[in-house]
Amino acid sequence: GDIGGIMSQNNTLNPDFFTWNKVFIHYCDGASMGSNRTDPIPTSTRDGKPAQMWMRGRNNFDAVVSYLQTTVGMDSATEVILSGGSAGGRAVFYNLDHLATLLPTNTRLVGFPDAGYFLDHKSTAGTFDYRNKFIASDPVWNVTGSGGTNLKCLAANAGAEWKCLMAPYIASHIATPYF
Repeated sequence: GDIGGIMSQNNTLNPDFFTWNKVFIHYCDGASMGSNRTDPIPTSTRDGKPAQMWMRGRNNFDAVVSYLQTTVGMDSATEVILSGGSAGGRAVFYNLDHLATLLPTNTRLVGFPDAGYFLDHKSTAGTFDYRNKFIASDPVWNVTGSGGTNLKCLAANAGAEWKCLMAPYIASHIATPYF
């Protein structure tokens, strides 16, 4: 069953949302569904055979939303909540305003990022380790270069686009309501 009835369709356990549809989008790109590389990354399988890794999280996000709208009726949804935990919470920061552009204008959209607000703070060694990991990973992910994060944040941080990989810098640019 559902943990604590949070997603339950039992009206006693979940009185506010028991009739709602729920969709779980599997995390696929290591970049909170913001990546979009044109070319694959050469890699190898566990047994050493050549392989390719595609970084197309934003494309996957868009495809899921399109499928939900064209196939299962999300195009007539009156209310949508975009939520995720940890890196999925960061995906809410990246994708909330973007999702608003994909939904009908009369759909009420809100975001609920759960634990995706990772601080940009020095480590005990005095270095910005977490920030530096994002900066080093972005050329692989191509989140900032492809607009896979909040576009207003990117425009406001020209020359320091890495900030738009971290929620503390994105939050003030989000136009869609969120908790």
